[in-house]
Amino acid sequence: MNSCASVLGLIFLVLTDLGSIIGFATPYWITSRLGNIPLIRLTKNFGLWAKCSEDECSWVFQSDGTKVNSEVLGLIGLVLTDLAGIVAFATPFWLDNRSTKISFGLWASCKDASNCDWIFTGGQVNDKNWFIAVQGLMAVGLCVALVALLIATIALCCQCQNCNYAGTVAGLLLTAFLAMGIAVTLFGIKAAEEDVYNAKIDDSGLQKFGWSFWLSAGSAGMALITSFVYGCSSRS
Repeated sequence: MNSCASVLGLIFLVLTDLGSIIGFATPYWITSRLGNIPLIRLTKNFGLWAKCSEDECSWVFQSDGTKVNSEVLGLIGLVLTDLAGIVAFATPFWLDNRSTKISFGLWASCKDASNCDWIFTGGQVNDKNWFIAVQGLMAVGLCVALVALLIATIALCCQCQNCNYAGTVAGLLLTAFLAMGIAVTLFGIKAAEEDVYNAKIDDSGLQKFGWSFWLSAGSAGMALITSFVYGCSSRS
C-alpha cells in the first residue's frame, strides 16, 4: 500500500473520531431562541445527553443542573491534543531537506512526499540514542494523553459523587506535556547542533524543521493548557 495513502487514511480516521466524540458529547444538536428582543432573547441548546441555557447545563445523569462549560472546553482541548499528537507522531515531516526534497520523521524518510521508507519495513531513519529517546518520549506522552481522553469520555456517562476525575485527567495531561515537551526540545536541540542535520527554523539552511515538528510542539502546549482547564474544574 502506498505510504502516503496510509498517512492520509490515518489523518481522516483521526478526524472521523474527533468529530464523532465531539458530536456525541456536546449539547448543541438543536438550538432554540426564545423571544424577539435581542437583549433579552433566551437561547437553549439540546444534545443527546443535556440541555443548556446561557450559563449552565442539565445532564440526564444528574438530578440538578451544574455548570459544565469548563469541562466541555477541556474535552475539546483534550481531543485536539490527541489529534495533533497522533498526526505529528505518525507523519514523516519533522525535518525537510530543501536540496534533496527528502523529509524525515520519527518512523520514516520520504522522497518528494511520495516514496517513503518506514523503519517497520526495513527503512532507516536514525539509530542514535537521543533519537530513540525522542521516539519513546513521544510514544509515552501520546499514550498518556489517550488514557486521559478515555477517562474524560467515560466520566460523561458515569457520575460519581466522591470521584474527582478532572484532577486525574489534569495530572495525566501534565505528564503528557512533560514527555512530549522534553521530546520536542531534545529533537530541536540535537537536530540544530548535529552537522548531519544542522536544521534551521527558517529557510536559511538546507534543512529546516517541518510541520510535523511544529504540530508536536503545539500538541504539547495544548496538553499543558488543557491540564490547567481540568485542574481549575477539579477545584470548583
